[in-house]
Amino acid sequence: MSDVYVVGVGMTPFGKFPETTVKQMARDSVTLALRDAGCDVTDVGAAWFSNSGQGASEGEYSVRGDDR
Repeated sequence: MSDVYVVGVGMTPFGKFPETTVKQMARDSVTLALRDAGCDVTDVGAAWFSNSGQGASEGEYSVRGDDR
């Protein structure tokens, strides 16, 4: 197996979207990144995302990871 990198970007707009879940926004961003890279979702085994605003929007500042 060889390493494969998808080079594409996708970003949801900043704002308040109370009717939209983080999972839906992540899906939208991944879909946009794949489109930008010329790929289809069937070409990908896994995808990861990060965000910089969820903690602030949910009042969870400095929440540490689970160390179990």
